[in-house]
Amino acid sequence: MSSEKNDGRISVIIVSWNVREFLVPCINSIIAKTSFKDYEIIVVDNASSDGTVETVKNRFPSVKLIENGENLGFARACNIGAKKARAKYLFFLNPDTELREKALDNLLSFLEKNMEADAVGAKLLWPDGNYQESYRRFPGTFFSILEVFEFHYYFPGNSLKLCSVYGPKSF
Repeated sequence: MSSEKNDGRISVIIVSWNVREFLVPCINSIIAKTSFKDYEIIVVDNASSDGTVETVKNRFPSVKLIENGENLGFARACNIGAKKARAKYLFFLNPDTELREKALDNLLSFLEKNMEADAVGAKLLWPDGNYQESYRRFPGTFFSILEVFEFHYYFPGNSLKLCSVYGPKSF
């Protein structure tokens, strides 16, 4: 395999640590809800003790599994997964997430139509379909006070949110 990132359209990177019960539906949703097949799933396990590694090996032999000997933390595990990824695009997915129908298809469509985009985030929904906020305000004392007293509800249009980027359609 060459060292260039060109094997597939997208690498789905999932960091795990004792999340077997969530990881199985997560991986199943990727497989079931993605219409194209040129993607890879990479699970970077941070020394789980709940059988996560064995479950991935037995149930998902096509998943690339990276076993860390210790819990290296989320960010470092993401970087390890990114280094092993072969595709043009990287998609970091939390193990307690399940994709909706054609979520990766829509994500890739947006990226390919908007080549100036360096990063995108998806709209998050709770299992009941309600919107889940996926942004945080810039950290600091001022904004912490606003949140404690719920003043941010009175200024919903302010530009000081760190928020996900959406395409023409939510994906």
